[in-house]
Amino acid sequence: MVTLAFALLGVGGLLGAVLFALKGATVLLFGAIGIALGILYSLPPVQLAGRGLGEIAVAIGFGVLPVVGGAWLQAGAFTAQALLLSLPLGCWIAAVLIANEVPDADTDAAAGKRTLVVRLSPGGIKALYLAVQAAALFALGVGVWFDRLPAWGLVVPAVLFAASASAAAGLNGPRASLIRAIKLTLTIHLAGGLWLCLLALAA
Repeated sequence: MVTLAFALLGVGGLLGAVLFALKGATVLLFGAIGIALGILYSLPPVQLAGRGLGEIAVAIGFGVLPVVGGAWLQAGAFTAQALLLSLPLGCWIAAVLIANEVPDADTDAAAGKRTLVVRLSPGGIKALYLAVQAAALFALGVGVWFDRLPAWGLVVPAVLFAASASAAAGLNGPRASLIRAIKLTLTIHLAGGLWLCLLALAA
């Protein structure tokens, strides 16, 4: 795993160098933020994952940062529309992390890794999960309200939010229900991401 990690880091560094040569120093800013989030997420003494901040770090690193950065690379500017499209993706990936932390709660607690799932009651975990899923829908609703996104863009996210209610119910259930909840959460993230791509192309 260490070898694979360094290999991926090396490939990422090479690709970053190419982008730097093509697009300039702003690329380094995106790269620095991504690397910092990766280090601070897991390594002490900060270890955001163990301080109940890992979900936010993942939402930024796997949602906001790649979408806003990708839009900047292609358009050469920071846009409100790119930010709006990045927020649901960040919420959906944070929900994936929350769902995956549930089966690891006991081992995480024993290791001193106090994730949000470790800190919350079963009811609190369900409420957090649904709040994150609702935030994804709300962000797109804001985009529609300010005419940044078409109204029909809310159709699929609304269906995905309804599906998340079923996933939330399975988070506190037996192992089979938990596995289904995790798979459904992954499906929501995938389907939502593809839908956002269609919205971006339509815009």
